[in-house]
Amino acid sequence: VHHSKMDILQESQIVDNDALLLAVDTAFLANFLRGPRSDPLGKLSELFTELDQLGIPLPEVPPLRGAQHLRAWAKAHTKPTRADRERASRTDHEKLAQMDAVLLVSAIELHQLEVMASPDELAEDIATVVASSFPNSGSGVPGATDFGSTGRAPGSGGPPAARVIPTDKPQLSPALVDAAIQCIHHHQTFPDGIRERLYNLLVDEYGLTEGQTQRLAIAATQNVDGKRLSEHTQLQIEGKEKRRLREYSVTFNKDTNYLLQPSLVAGPCQQGLPAKYHQSPQRAERLPFGSAFTSS
Repeated sequence: VHHSKMDILQESQIVDNDALLLAVDTAFLANFLRGPRSDPLGKLSELFTELDQLGIPLPEVPPLRGAQHLRAWAKAHTKPTRADRERASRTDHEKLAQMDAVLLVSAIELHQLEVMASPDELAEDIATVVASSFPNSGSGVPGATDFGSTGRAPGSGGPPAARVIPTDKPQLSPALVDAAIQCIHHHQTFPDGIRERLYNLLVDEYGLTEGQTQRLAIAATQNVDGKRLSEHTQLQIEGKEKRRLREYSVTFNKDTNYLLQPSLVAGPCQQGLPAKYHQSPQRAERLPFGSAFTSS
């Protein structure tokens, strides 16, 4: 006897597709942010304005949540603990960091409140900058002294590092600045368009301290992806190579000193700096004269 299965079929269930819609919006944002920001409609705010005028629903930007995945991934590749290494061994850890990079660029370009520095962070940042300018003082911050009018404009005196950051630009949270610099530092993990847009946003639209500006410039030119030798290993290789050249010079009676001289062509990281062959070697400071005889 054959029974029909039509009686046991149930109505199809309609499932909410918000997760799929969010994934499509994120993919759209990632593809847009990889393009140059200097192009017409290359800015994210202008794109949202055009879409709003055309009546097209705006893509939803997921919350950043402090870029936790990006910061954890960067920590696992710089000074990791055992727990950090185990967490970074997951296959999706790098993908989550790349996703956070897209959300970080979107939040920074849209000037969202979650990326802005809090008043406590601003006060701590200014205190750190001032303390770094007076390393010999006990408390780090010198006492206020009224010298009257000096004839200079307010904010123009003092060392460059101690000057107040311009207030016409908003300040990012220091933790998110570190995350952005780590993103720019890894050239092979994050796309060039994302890194270039993030660099231009930090330089053009946000106020950075002198230390953050220097770190940002280094990150844009130095790639830290891939395996790197430790300083101890590099010194061992240098000593081994010098010893090999010395043995070759003694065995074959040939001069190898020219191989130990610095290169005439500077490397990319030394462009614009004085050539090393023009600089005299630094001599070690002599110890103060002391008698070899001591009185008991």
